[in-house]
Amino acid sequence: MNSEPEAPPRQNRRLSPLRVVSNFALIAAGGLIFGLVLPSLTAIASGVFFRASMEAKLRTIYPDVIRRLEISRNKTEGLQREIAQIDNLLVYGTNAGRDDRTSLLSLRSTYKHDLKAKPSVSIQPLYQHIIMYFWPIMYTCLGSLIFLLYPRMLKASRPKLIFRNTLSLATGIFIFTTWPLVLRNLFARSEADHRIVYAYSNIDVDLPSFCVQLTNFAIFSILLAVIWRQWSAFFVNLQSRSWIKESHIGRALDRKSLRQITTLLLHAQAAIIVLSIPFMIYTSIFWTQIITLGDLRFLFEAITAHIIWLITLLLILLPFSSTWMRWRSQKQSAILDLVYAPNSEDPNVGVKLSMLQDLRPIGSWNLVASGFAVLSSLVVPIVQAIIK
Repeated sequence: MNSEPEAPPRQNRRLSPLRVVSNFALIAAGGLIFGLVLPSLTAIASGVFFRASMEAKLRTIYPDVIRRLEISRNKTEGLQREIAQIDNLLVYGTNAGRDDRTSLLSLRSTYKHDLKAKPSVSIQPLYQHIIMYFWPIMYTCLGSLIFLLYPRMLKASRPKLIFRNTLSLATGIFIFTTWPLVLRNLFARSEADHRIVYAYSNIDVDLPSFCVQLTNFAIFSILLAVIWRQWSAFFVNLQSRSWIKESHIGRALDRKSLRQITTLLLHAQAAIIVLSIPFMIYTSIFWTQIITLGDLRFLFEAITAHIIWLITLLLILLPFSSTWMRWRSQKQSAILDLVYAPNSEDPNVGVKLSMLQDLRPIGSWNLVASGFAVLSSLVVPIVQAIIK
């Protein structure tokens, strides 16, 4: 993430609404092609797109798994029939006494509880899987961050240096995000490993879909590396800028600096919203497998996803937070200059002190609400899985 800017900043080019819409359409189209069309064609060709064909394929690979699935399915259907019979007795059973109704309600509650038990097997084809929507949404949001919501005033650097740094960073992200996926697929794929999920993209179910999944993660890593480099370079650029005003008071009251703080916060808020949408889906996939279905093999993948998400959030917030703290430091220095000024008998000192103390380019409620929203988005996937 080291950036060595060598040229002047690029000018902030304002995109017209039509240009924004057309760019977004291109980004969304690319997300659909690589995130939906490519995996779907591969899954259809391999017979893991629909449930029926995937179960037929698993019957030849893991006949015991299909046998467990059929036993679980028969048990579920039997419980549903028993509940339906109890409902009929409760509605139409005119001769049932109070004790009989109490017993029926208790038995019905027991059956309903048994229906909520975690399944012994979960077959997950691509069709109607949340992955169908996840990758297109992830690509669209990350592409929007890169091409529509990228930090302005980035300093140009040598293209070869940018490419090398981005590729190295993408490689690191790819290894970090996929190592638990690869280990789970290679070394934890038996019933003895408490495996419950048999997904279309598992290496032992369909190797081509597994390779496409790794391709999706490679694209994801490249896009994320570009975003990390952009916001890191933007932070370095802001830190290297010098104050135009010479005095602390002039710096604290500089309208351009105050306007920049507000702009940085609004930009960061917009970027965080766009980033959090796909990452909430991303992490909810793992927590659903862990909490709802009880497959603990996905735990490390959930942790790495949250770490990647948190790092990206911090990089996006870093330019604003550093600028905000820098301005607050100038404000405190300006207040001290006024308090200990040699001409403190100046009648305007009190006015200036009051102005500086009350000066807040961003309301406290805005900062608190932003922090609460960020923290809430990180735990929502876990809470959602628990509620399920």
